Amino acid sequence: MADKGIVHFYTYPKSPKMNAYIERFNRTLQEEFIDHYEGLLFDNDLNAFNSALMDYLLFYNTKRIHIGIHNQTPMDYIIQKSNMCGTDTMTRQILI
Repeated sequence: MADKGIVHFYTYPKSPKMNAYIERFNRTLQEEFIDHYEGLLFDNDLNAFNSALMDYLLFYNTKRIHIGIHNQTPMDYIIQKSNMCGTDTMTRQILI
């Protein structure tokens, strides 16, 4: 994979909690995105698939609420914990 410029990230050995978070994210990604857009992969339209994936990941991190972080979006949670302000990537407005 390195010859194609793909970085491979590994989880730490004997860290089931870390792996559980990754597996849960993979399941969510499969159920909420890939199952609905896999036709683009079979049509060999990787640019359209990647574009749709970027849109989904923006939604996932900025609009989709997560029960595990008290019904907040990940971006809202990070902003709250870090005392920072964020921006809305669609409207480029500052959020406080």
